[in-house]
Amino acid sequence: MIQLRDVSKTFTAGSERVDVLKDINVSIEEGEFVGIIGPSGSGKTTLLQVMGLLENVSQGEVLIAGEETSAMSTSERKGIRNKHISYVFQQYQLLPALTAIENVMLPVLQFKKNKSIEERAERLLDQVGLSHRKKSLPAKLSGGEQQRVAIARALMNNPDIILADEMTGNLDEETSGTIMKLFKEIHEQENKTIVMVTHNTDLIHHTNSAYRLREGSLVEIPQVEYDVFKTKE
Repeated sequence: MIQLRDVSKTFTAGSERVDVLKDINVSIEEGEFVGIIGPSGSGKTTLLQVMGLLENVSQGEVLIAGEETSAMSTSERKGIRNKHISYVFQQYQLLPALTAIENVMLPVLQFKKNKSIEERAERLLDQVGLSHRKKSLPAKLSGGEQQRVAIARALMNNPDIILADEMTGNLDEETSGTIMKLFKEIHEQENKTIVMVTHNTDLIHHTNSAYRLREGSLVEIPQVEYDVFKTKE
């Protein structure tokens, strides 16, 4: 479903060159729930943006559902992204002037109301436990509720892949647990491919496999160490 082959990403600021990702090779199969851990500044967000075709690679190949995307035009990459991928962000990124249900409909609504679209949005809000808040503006929702709206929005176009960037980073421990339980249910019930990046090692036990990103290099966490994380279930 997602393959990175010898992927590197370099940023240049003036005369300074920063190698954010270095020769990354990883293959994530359909239906996997993968965790990627690493400290702040390790390149986690850049890696997720590369997987989501929001950043071009400096070197290497990115394949999504078997299609090599590195040489594609911007519009072609957008088409692949719209077809296969949705994001859940740390900052929720809900539009403040829209209600919960309007935010959920955004990926497909384009400000034109459609009964089937609204019905799907209502089902998704019900799935995340927020059908009773569908007319609430984001400012009236708690952080956990806003994140659940963001998750419903990510599911609106029925993506194959969900990329989650520190999605519990602004939430307390109890709310984080609720969000992770919801994500695990979505993974198990809908067979979505999920890649979650986080600095919080306590969340890794929810995943099927895990990698560590450090100084731009991605390494799979050994089974013995991963089993330690799984004992937290």
